[in-house]
Amino acid sequence: MRQVTDGHEVVVDVYTNTDYKIVLRRQLRAITVSGSALDLHLKVGSRVSLLGLFSVNLAKLLDVTASAHSMDEATAVPDALEFFIFGKPLQEAVSNSKCNPAEDGDDDQ
Repeated sequence: MRQVTDGHEVVVDVYTNTDYKIVLRRQLRAITVSGSALDLHLKVGSRVSLLGLFSVNLAKLLDVTASAHSMDEATAVPDALEFFIFGKPLQEAVSNSKCNPAEDGDDDQ
């Protein structure tokens, strides 16, 4: 955990769901807000569902890509992806736009 402006930076692995079998992304930077319920309470090796939003750090992106002026000069910047942690989810995830976790997500019927 590292102090950043108004919060802390932690590094997390992101999985497809809570069975923690399929990794979507390893070593993702996640940011907590100072004084929030999870700030300073996340522990190394713990498995927890987090609520937040993914964001692209434009400063990191521009640092790497400022000299790229064509597709041939383009480069991937995976470190620019961040996750801002709001807290733990209060309800289970939904699988459809009706926000009903009990439905199977098939909106075609």
